[in-house]
Amino acid sequence: MKTWLAALSFCLLVAPTVLRAEETAPVSLAIQGNNALALDLLNKQQKRSTRDDNVTLPAYNLASALSLVLQGAKGKTLEEIAKTLHLEESAKKGEALQASLAEGYKKLTDQLGTKEKNNPFKSANGIFTDTALPAPFIKIARDFFSAGAETLNFGNDTDWKKINNFISDNTDKKIPGLLSRNPGPKTTALVSASRFLGDWVNPFPEKSTQEAVFTTLRGEEKTAQLMNHHEANFLPYAEDDSAQYVKLTYKKGYSMIVAVPKVGKGEKLSAALERVQDGLTAAKYQELNTKGFKAAQPREGVSLLMPKFDLRFTSNDLPTDLKQTMPLAFSPEADLSGMGGGYISDVLAEAHVRVDEKGTQAQGAAAVLVGRGISQAKSVRADHPFLYFIQKDEKEGGVILFAGVVQSPEWTK
Repeated sequence: MKTWLAALSFCLLVAPTVLRAEETAPVSLAIQGNNALALDLLNKQQKRSTRDDNVTLPAYNLASALSLVLQGAKGKTLEEIAKTLHLEESAKKGEALQASLAEGYKKLTDQLGTKEKNNPFKSANGIFTDTALPAPFIKIARDFFSAGAETLNFGNDTDWKKINNFISDNTDKKIPGLLSRNPGPKTTALVSASRFLGDWVNPFPEKSTQEAVFTTLRGEEKTAQLMNHHEANFLPYAEDDSAQYVKLTYKKGYSMIVAVPKVGKGEKLSAALERVQDGLTAAKYQELNTKGFKAAQPREGVSLLMPKFDLRFTSNDLPTDLKQTMPLAFSPEADLSGMGGGYISDVLAEAHVRVDEKGTQAQGAAAVLVGRGISQAKSVRADHPFLYFIQKDEKEGGVILFAGVVQSPEWTK
């Protein structure tokens, strides 16, 4: 029986170049904010976990919701949200940044094809409020983020459940209760939900799946089902001093990147995983997508073993992580006057991902609550902590739709 030692993390991602103080195309601005936020929050949420917790983030949904909040922010509050999205070095500031980011999301939505009937990735945004919102904000939300605004009565105990119904309807019923309670009066909920159904271009042979021991980040052993691609010449491969990377392709232009940390002699698994995560910036991810795989493809092919898994994750205190770079938005001193005022009272996110021999199913949702008044064939064995990224392949690199860390894979038949 083979031993597996792994912690798994993933994102559905498009990676652009890092922004500099020069003109940047709107769609690249949106991709930069999406990917940088995904990698940043994935790192923080994984380090926050105290056990062998698997971490999965609906990266695209979180970035969409926060980018919509940015449209209603002004002054220092706007600057801090831009910093959280790693857009502070953009040549555009203030209203110019808001306009460019909004245009970028509109174009990105078109590129992702989220409204197309048979597209693997579907996403929907919505605003639910019991207070009047400024007409310009509603227009921006509708025209650039495809987010309609619905007025609810949070004074009763039934209307608020329409938010969960919206999320459930747009996640194949996999996320039915992101909000556990009524958010209360004078609240606006900015919501983004999605689902991804991807079939591998080259499925894993089911007869090659084997039972093996998976060693978790804490060194405990458990049984897992390992899928196997043996000496495959169709798997793009790259490596650096910290990790091996393999790219698995879905149909219709999407992919998953698996990043398996290299564990040095005597090195703790947690240290190896942390080393990879700390070094995986949006710029490096972009370079990996556009150059890394093309330069390092081994002639002998690649042998890949990785577990099939079925995981669900609810975010662990996201406001604490976000307050590190945008504290003002969570305080009564926030300037969200562009969307009617108030400040962020909570940020929620939940994701579900299932990976098997045939492909991947993933669902995710995020909500920002704004209250007012509140040598042989290269052998890649994920037998130690490793990362994986599901992405839509674009000329810019890739767009993160989900992000996560699997430290103890689970599977249900």
